[in-house]
Amino acid sequence: MYKIKRAIILAAGRGTRLRPYTNMTPKPMLPVNGMPIIEHIILALSQAHIADITIITGYRSRQFHYLKEKYGVELRRNKDFNYGSNLLSLQLALDKIDDCVILDGDVIITPEIIQQDVPGSGYSYVKEKCACEWSIELDGDKITKIVPDLTEKHDFNALHSISYWVGDQAKTLRHMLQNAKDDVNYADDIMIRIPDLYGFEMKHEDFLEIDTVEEYENANKD
Repeated sequence: MYKIKRAIILAAGRGTRLRPYTNMTPKPMLPVNGMPIIEHIILALSQAHIADITIITGYRSRQFHYLKEKYGVELRRNKDFNYGSNLLSLQLALDKIDDCVILDGDVIITPEIIQQDVPGSGYSYVKEKCACEWSIELDGDKITKIVPDLTEKHDFNALHSISYWVGDQAKTLRHMLQNAKDDVNYADDIMIRIPDLYGFEMKHEDFLEIDTVEEYENANKD
């Protein structure tokens, strides 16, 4: 088993689907129940005993600065965030890839969702009745196939952005990210090519992904 020692939070994007809320505020800084989304994530990671946290910012990055003093996190700015690629963000954290969990900055999580010890690298997934997400096929706890398809599907395993990188696969990922060609737009396009990944099941009640205005407004009604 490998111990997850650090976290990378990708929080550089503009969050255009949440306009007008994101006209002046980065999506991870939007408050849910009185606290910015990014702080919910940091606190959950801390409760899961992960203190080495690197946040990749971009859009209106100054709004994140107080987090350094408040939580002791490290901030790195993706000055090319306008290109909308998480590949550019993850390339700024190559030294943090080993024994890490990678998360998006728009998903509120509970500490229970974080795998602190893993048998190998892999992606998280959730069983869906009906959704428009990438899907995965499993043989036991190993991923045999990842299908990047956003059409509506029923009764399937939906791939989610929380992933874990350890051992030789972390080294492979770092090398592939460092040497990515110009025709690769997203880190996920590289990550899903790495073989022998595990699938880590999540429960719906342990996370809340906020992508749209409706999802954001509903989150603040709870």
